[in-house]
Amino acid sequence: MTDNQYLLDIKDLSIVYNSGEEKVTAVDNVLLKIEKGETLGIIGESGSGKSSLALGIMGLIRKGKITGKVLYKNQNLLKLSEKTLRKYRW
Repeated sequence: MTDNQYLLDIKDLSIVYNSGEEKVTAVDNVLLKIEKGETLGIIGESGSGKSSLALGIMGLIRKGKITGKVLYKNQNLLKLSEKTLRKYRW
């Protein structure tokens, strides 16, 4: 399958929170490809970044920095305006 055929294609997604003077990396260079019709479950210990990953994919991280690409049907969600992104969320 070519890259443009994936429903969701996450490339090098990282999320870093600023905690005072310290930076905390919650998600580090995630690569993930999901085809149409696939189901994905993410498991891990408490504090391993599962929620940050999900919130980052939807652009809902407010107090952190998100880098990488989140391609949904070849549209980079991280480059969309808040107004446009709301349409994808609903």
